[in-house]
Amino acid sequence: MELESSEPQVSSRPKGLSVDWERVVVVLGISVGALCSFLAYEHIKLPHVGSSRGQVTKTTIEASRLAIASSLCLGSADAPFKLVMFGDYQCPPCRKEWPLIEKLVALHPGKLAVFFRNYPLAKIHPYALDAAVAAEESKSRGAFREMHRLLYGSTLSPKSIITELSLIGIRTPMDLAHRLPYMNRVADDINLANSLGVTGTPSFFLIDNAGEVFMAQSLDSAADFIS
Repeated sequence: MELESSEPQVSSRPKGLSVDWERVVVVLGISVGALCSFLAYEHIKLPHVGSSRGQVTKTTIEASRLAIASSLCLGSADAPFKLVMFGDYQCPPCRKEWPLIEKLVALHPGKLAVFFRNYPLAKIHPYALDAAVAAEESKSRGAFREMHRLLYGSTLSPKSIITELSLIGIRTPMDLAHRLPYMNRVADDINLANSLGVTGTPSFFLIDNAGEVFMAQSLDSAADFIS
């Protein structure tokens, strides 16, 4: 998962700490950070999507706040299980997870629907917001599924976003007045994510056939839940 960036903390050096120990602390800190990053990216390469890792935690969130019809991108809206992903089109973990989500839906035909909600990490991904706005615009043409697939299937750039809009028949100016309604929709998704405690991407929520909402720690735990 990628987290929204924050300003670095600056602290004074503890008195009496020797130079050798300070180097040890720095090396250990770098090593632990590298290991965490490696695990965060590499866990999705494991061959079985539904292996037992992570947790699924029940919440008090109303399902209607998450699974809105316009955000459906895979499966049928009447599927008994619904997976809601808060994602960023430029986020490397999201882009790696997406093919696994497609495989998960294929493994459970008629059982799982996937909904995508925007959470662009604009501070670290310069094209993520433009991509989210383009995805929202595609909904006005009934082409969200196709646009979503194109955005995750290409190397994201301003040029590629314009090209992908043209592929679904949208050739409109990218000025602020035109973009504002779609930017507001993205802002609504971001506000919802923040209210739910989302801090990075991808983040997953599950809705079961009784309408209960669960927060999934990972795609793997979500897969276990519906299996």
